[in-house]
Amino acid sequence: EVPREKFRSVKAGGILPCLRALRSKDLEAFLDAVFARTGLRPVYAAELLAGSVFKRQHLLEALERRVAGGGLRILKDGGYVNRDEFQGLKKGLVPAAAAILQRDPLKQFVSAEELRKACQSHIHEASFEEMLAELCKEGKLGLNSGCYTIPGFNADLPDEKARLAELLLEFAAGCGFVPFSADTFWKAHGRSMNKNEIQRVLDYLYNRGRLIRLNNRRFMTHEAMAEIKQRVRCCIEEKGQIDLIDSKNILGYGRTV
Repeated sequence: EVPREKFRSVKAGGILPCLRALRSKDLEAFLDAVFARTGLRPVYAAELLAGSVFKRQHLLEALERRVAGGGLRILKDGGYVNRDEFQGLKKGLVPAAAAILQRDPLKQFVSAEELRKACQSHIHEASFEEMLAELCKEGKLGLNSGCYTIPGFNADLPDEKARLAELLLEFAAGCGFVPFSADTFWKAHGRSMNKNEIQRVLDYLYNRGRLIRLNNRRFMTHEAMAEIKQRVRCCIEEKGQIDLIDSKNILGYGRTV
């Protein structure tokens, strides 16, 4: 437990410079003291004006000078934060996401809460949301259903899962025009593998652009899909339309597959 006197000393160390600046009516010293103790918690003009000795116009002009000089940045909600601290933490979010995804290569997305914990720093919600939004706008993160991924990031699979991925790609090539599911592969291999892991690796291959995923969570190769499209195109050019019989002739199977 922190001794009471020590706690008071630490707390006073942050507040006393503000009080001294107020007493001497030193606006710049006041702002220095405020932003030295707020970290990434946004500070608002109304908050600074409450009970202070400074005129509103003078305070706003001083804040704008600091924004223009690069010392502060203003958030979309009007709050002010230290620019270097904001940029420093923002810069660390993509490597933090990469580390999380690398620990579990089959993991597709990272939640905001996981990123917050990985930073090991208290981040005010407004600052954190703005960092994530900027990273998405810059194309450094992608947003999907409230979670984040890194465009183009490929985590290395461990040997066992890399071998399963190879088997799935070989199986997909062998299926040709016939789409297959995790269950199809599982049964074809004597039900000896973990079906959930098969599904996760299939989703991994889809997210990496190695397979096409259909609406019914069945998969096929890009080559097979390209050939199907070419055959359909040729059929339409020749006959002006396509029917179920043509579809069966093109694919080699009917709707029951």
